Order: sequence, then C-alpha cells, then structure tokens
Amino acid sequence: MNKLAASVQLWADPEIIDYLRPADFSPPPKVQSAIIRLSIKKASNSAIVELDANYSKYYKVVNLLFQQPRKTIKNNLRGTGLENHFKKLNLTGQERPQDLDIETINRLSRLIH
Repeated sequence: MNKLAASVQLWADPEIIDYLRPADFSPPPKVQSAIIRLSIKKASNSAIVELDANYSKYYKVVNLLFQQPRKTIKNNLRGTGLENHFKKLNLTGQERPQDLDIETINRLSRLIH
C-alpha cells in the first residue's frame, strides 16, 4: 500500500494489463512501466458504501499516514488524537502505513472530529 494505492483503491480496482520496456521510451528509464486499468467499483461492494459522506476526512488521513511512509502510524498520526483509538481498531501503532488496508484507513478517518 502506498499513497496512490490508498487513494485509488477506495473507488476503483486497479489491474495491470500490460508492461512497457525501458526501450519503449527515449531516453530509456531505469525502471519498467505498467499500463493499468481502473475499474470503478460498484457502490454495493466497495468501501465507498461505508465511507462517510465527507471524503476529505479519508484523504486527510491518507495524506497524514503517507507523508512519511517509513515511520510508524503512531509517529505519523501523533497529535491528531487518532492514536488514542488504535486499540479499538486492533492496531498497536507500530504498523507502517503500507501495512494498512483500505478498510482500516477508512475506519481511522471516521474517528477524525
């Protein structure tokens, strides 16, 4: 999980449909590129159903979590009050942002006042 994945997977299912080689570009990059398809989730089977009407809370938490992705969620969320709710969400605070799933991030976002 990263900031882009957390932002997109809330409303779409990404799928890699093909790859591009570095030689396909000029100048060639040092990485391989992928072409992805984003299939919009139906409201009945996605986290959107459970998401508060205010998406800004969700994206605020995503921004806070992934501002410094190598730090623990306890450090990234320090001072927000969310660290007081970790036990409710079965979190220790020692998790890294990339270890969280969409549902957990969504549940954290609902706790913002």
